[in-house]
Amino acid sequence: MRLLKLFSVILRSNLAGPRQPDLHTRTAWQQILSQRLLAALDIQVITTGTFPTSGLLVSNHLSYLDTIALGSLGKIVFVSKSEVMKWPLIGTLLKHSGTILAHRNQPLKAAQTAREIQAALKLPLPVAFFPEGTSSDGSSVLPFRSTLFQPAHAAMVPIIPAHIHYTSDTGNPSHDIAYHRDHSFFPHLAKLATLKNVRAHIHFGSPQPVHENRKQTALHFHRQVILLFEHR
Repeated sequence: MRLLKLFSVILRSNLAGPRQPDLHTRTAWQQILSQRLLAALDIQVITTGTFPTSGLLVSNHLSYLDTIALGSLGKIVFVSKSEVMKWPLIGTLLKHSGTILAHRNQPLKAAQTAREIQAALKLPLPVAFFPEGTSSDGSSVLPFRSTLFQPAHAAMVPIIPAHIHYTSDTGNPSHDIAYHRDHSFFPHLAKLATLKNVRAHIHFGSPQPVHENRKQTALHFHRQVILLFEHR
């Protein structure tokens, strides 16, 4: 039943996605869609701290649910690897949401991505990315890649650390909710839809300034996310 509700939401969203190019319209639509997707899967989002209204948000990464959970809380611009546009469910969400695509192993497009991030950071909207560069089972916070911290330096905006983890009354969150390694999407989604009382816990830290360079900034905020992880 949950999967039927979910695919119904996705189908309607493909037909009714926003046509306006501005990020405010697209991120408002993204928030509504994210809330509907979570409702279809009966997933609750529990927050600690304050969802940002601007600046750069950096978080650990566990699952395709991360963008949906964060996107349900308010208008937000995500930076995602271009490959996710091919993913079921997430590709649909990103299609109309104003997500900035980072093209891996394509240096010629890196400058364009940086310009798009800088432009978004000038708006009263938070911009978010997952600097681990991949998802994990949640047992630790993987090292942060520093490249996408550079636009925050150029724009001189604060950075907000965040940590996400999941709980449920049934199943194993590190396997049945976290999506990583050799998981296949549809079997994973089918299992997720059977879990009871799934909760996404998101802990937002305080906004902090950038450091001297992007590598130091990445190291600092990696430590900040680890602190949130340790106090979850």
